[in-house]
Amino acid sequence: MRRTSPLTLAIAAILALPVAGHAAEELEAVVVTAQKRTESLQKVPTAVTVVSGETIQELGITRAEDLVKLSPGLAGTKAGGVMTQFYIRGVGNYGTNAFAEAAVATNFNGVNLSRPTTLDAMYFDLERVELLKGPQGTLYGRNATGGAVNIIARRPTRELEGSTGVEFGNYSARKVNAALSGPVSDAWSLRGAAQWVERDGFFSDGYEDEDTRAVRFTALYEPSDVVSWLTTIDYEDIGGKGGGGTITPYLEPGNEWIGATDPRSNAVLTAFSLPFTRGPIGTPEGYTDILSFGIASELNWNLEAVSLTVLPAFRHSEVEYLSWAPGFQVYEYDKTDTTTLEVRLASTGDGRLQWVAGAFYMDEDTSSDGYFLQQVRVWTPPFVFPPALGPLSPNENSTVNHYDLTTEAWALFGQGTLSVTDQLRFTAGIRYTSEDKGMEGWNRTNPPDFPGPSPAFSITTPGSGSWSETTWRAGVEYDMTEDSLVYANISTGFKAGGFFSEQPASQAACSTGNTFEPETLTAYAIGTKNRFNGGRLQLNAEAFYWDYEDHQEPHLGFSACGYTIFPTENIGQATMQGLDLEMQLAVADNGRLGLQLQYLDATFDEFTFTTFSGGGNPGDNGGNGAFGCPAAALGGPLWLVNCDGKDAIRAPEWSGTVSYRHLFPVGNGGNVILDLRTQFASETFIAIDYRPASLQGSYSMSDASLGYEAASGKWMVSVWGRNLEDEAVKTNSFTTPFTLVNYTQLRAPRTWGVSAGLRF
Repeated sequence: MRRTSPLTLAIAAILALPVAGHAAEELEAVVVTAQKRTESLQKVPTAVTVVSGETIQELGITRAEDLVKLSPGLAGTKAGGVMTQFYIRGVGNYGTNAFAEAAVATNFNGVNLSRPTTLDAMYFDLERVELLKGPQGTLYGRNATGGAVNIIARRPTRELEGSTGVEFGNYSARKVNAALSGPVSDAWSLRGAAQWVERDGFFSDGYEDEDTRAVRFTALYEPSDVVSWLTTIDYEDIGGKGGGGTITPYLEPGNEWIGATDPRSNAVLTAFSLPFTRGPIGTPEGYTDILSFGIASELNWNLEAVSLTVLPAFRHSEVEYLSWAPGFQVYEYDKTDTTTLEVRLASTGDGRLQWVAGAFYMDEDTSSDGYFLQQVRVWTPPFVFPPALGPLSPNENSTVNHYDLTTEAWALFGQGTLSVTDQLRFTAGIRYTSEDKGMEGWNRTNPPDFPGPSPAFSITTPGSGSWSETTWRAGVEYDMTEDSLVYANISTGFKAGGFFSEQPASQAACSTGNTFEPETLTAYAIGTKNRFNGGRLQLNAEAFYWDYEDHQEPHLGFSACGYTIFPTENIGQATMQGLDLEMQLAVADNGRLGLQLQYLDATFDEFTFTTFSGGGNPGDNGGNGAFGCPAAALGGPLWLVNCDGKDAIRAPEWSGTVSYRHLFPVGNGGNVILDLRTQFASETFIAIDYRPASLQGSYSMSDASLGYEAASGKWMVSVWGRNLEDEAVKTNSFTTPFTLVNYTQLRAPRTWGVSAGLRF
């Protein structure tokens, strides 16, 4: 049994002290736009977690995968160091390439970020982050099967204000951010913000580092109370060595962050590899180079009975990276241009019918050039594309490819809430979504310019597909008192089908089809939102049941022509059911206690897929085979793996966070601020191989900070520590073919540092 976190004990000890002094103050009201209108969090009839921009900074969130700190319902990692993977209540996507699309939508200032490589370097100068749990098939539409993450930046102000902050920590961590906002005329206000982050890698070989620079400029034009026009321009530059990992089982217990290119790892991998493995693992060094630029406008025009919102946006991104895992090296250069337009009409005033209706359009072009090397060789520097290579060894496979994907999507949607009485309301919403996709490109395995014994061939992969779906929402809500709401909802979500990039159309013997069909989710929820004791206690709870159909699962596979592929298959049905609980309590004398708790029973009722094993028995649950599920031989290297009845990955049965914040006034009018937080979870598998090395056991991770804020509120300083237990928490695992070694990614180890800030 795991020992209780020391911070959990500390929080319990504080709460056990006799309550003295003044009565606790009422909890602050929280305003959200989760339903595309401004309203109190306590009046939104669905599960929403809201975290302020100040808390984002205090938690040290600088990357998308750091958002897992916000809620026990959210899990995430980054494949290859660049592809963000989010899961909510066990619903997500294991995407590992440029064409992967999330099952959890991420939106920045109301604009969807469709590519998994463009979600970093935005977590500064924020107003709040909203986490919406459950399908958002009406108002947010495409690729929101499991929910949505809404990132809302601070807006320009009518008063001059500014801030700056610095942070230093172990692993040579440095962070600087600044913001300045104010009016430039009677109608115009401007805001500028920037952040720079650098940190050495957590792994012994220097990987999992940070090197990001980001700037954001926002202009707000408000000539009257009727019209406003907000324009935001942002730019992100992300570099460094990129994502890293280690080998599991760990080489040295208690020293889990030994990198996979560390000489200690290389010795083990060489012993497990086949004789034709060449060169030291991980040469040349991996790197990441991501550039992202976006511009978006939001025009709001308040008419007498309705308001009009027009939201055009454009984003350009370029992603170049060299990544690796034992047995593989991958180089990729991706480029994406995305144009979106949303137009909405919404009711105004306090009438009995509140409604919103609109249309959405997206046009996107994504291109990808890649080089994939199975087994490891030394690449001759300087690195160019295609790489300059030494001679191929027998059975060593290389693949060069180029693909273009075009996506055109549009939708019509509407949702309304009718107040039958002052206490009883009914909600209904509907959305029709249509998507057209086309892919073309080529794939060459062991091509002529890479000399080797295997025959070379060129593959052309044209294809097109259209998918459409009508999603809907129906609900009822009732105010038991002014501060207590109960609700029940049924909602649906849809994620379009698509293509994966390894279809050998010109090789009939290899052809298995490169398309996959849409996935859908129907969610049932009963919940309640309450404030008690004069607003000092807030208690929200939701029970849910999700019916998940045709889940899209990307995984490693093998073609009949003898090379590795990464197909996406629709794997059947899953069921997610459980209970979410969120509580906040205002404790006497400036204390705030928080509790988030989730119980989750997530099961793949039907889960079969086709793959291959390079060695061992694929169905060996003892850990020597490629999978911990029964498998049947299909001939050659192919196996049919049956994981029916397995728990969903990244879906612990119990998870939660307990936090406590206390302000201690001092004689000069300032405050000493103590923050304690522990996140915990029971065991869960993090990859569909279900091998022992892919099991993350139960854990707790604790953060603490102690700071001082001046009486004027204009400056503050704090010392902090994160993951004080130094827990090695797995976020992703990949079983390499032939070697059957598990390559595993981890959350950050123990970190500590000091922060200081000024504001005016």
